[in-house]
Amino acid sequence: GSYIDKYDQARQYLQWFAPKKSSIYPHAIIITPVRFIEILFTIPIVIEGVDDAKTKNFKSEIQFSFDRRKLSSCVIFIRNQVVRYLLYCVRTKNNKDPSIHNLLLSEYVSQEYDDEKADKRLLKFLNIKNEEDNFYDSKYALRLCKQHKKTTACIQLYASMGLYKDSVSLALENDELELAKENASLPYDKDLRKKLWLMIIVQVIDVEKNVKKAIRLLEDCDLKLEDILPYFP
Repeated sequence: GSYIDKYDQARQYLQWFAPKKSSIYPHAIIITPVRFIEILFTIPIVIEGVDDAKTKNFKSEIQFSFDRRKLSSCVIFIRNQVVRYLLYCVRTKNNKDPSIHNLLLSEYVSQEYDDEKADKRLLKFLNIKNEEDNFYDSKYALRLCKQHKKTTACIQLYASMGLYKDSVSLALENDELELAKENASLPYDKDLRKKLWLMIIVQVIDVEKNVKKAIRLLEDCDLKLEDILPYFP
C-alpha cells in the first residue's frame, strides 16, 4: 500500500519502542522481524515524502515524544532501535534466518560513526573465529565492509573465507603487520604458509628497510635464512 496506508501501523509499532515502556520486545515479535524493520524504515519516508495534515501531526508527535528537533535525529533513533530489535531476535529468540543476520550486519557496518568501539562491535558480531556459528552471508559481509572501508573486518573476512593471500596483502597495505602475521600462520598447507610469510618479510625488507627485523621474523615461521637471502639489499 501507499505510505499513508502504512501510517497507523508504523505509528503503533513505533510507540512500542518509547523509552518509558518496558518489556516491549515480546509484543513486537508477533510480526516477522523483516516486516517489523520494513515498517520502521517506512516512517522517515512517510514524514519526508507526503505533505498532509496527518503526516505533519505524526512528525510533531515524534518530536514531542522523543524530544527531537530534527528529522535526522529521529531517523538515528529509529535505526538504533532497529539494531536493538534485531539483536533481540538473534540473541534472545535465537533467530537463524540469514536475512536477519545480514540486515543486522548492514546496520553495524553503515551506522554513521567511526570509532574503535564501533569496529569492535562489528568484529564481535562477525565472530570470525567461530564461523560455524555465523548465519550471515560472508560474501555479502565482505562487499559491505569494502564499501564502508572497514579494513580490519575485510582482512579477517578474507582469512575466514580461506583467501589468505588477499588477507595478508590487505593487512600489509594498511600497516597491520600483526594481523598479517596472524593470518599468514592460519593455513594448514606449509608451502602456502611459507609463501605468505615471505610476503611479509619482503615487505619489511623493501618498505621498512629493516633487515634485522626481517631476520627476527624467521623465529615465527617455517622459513630459513637461505630462503630470504635473495631479497637482501
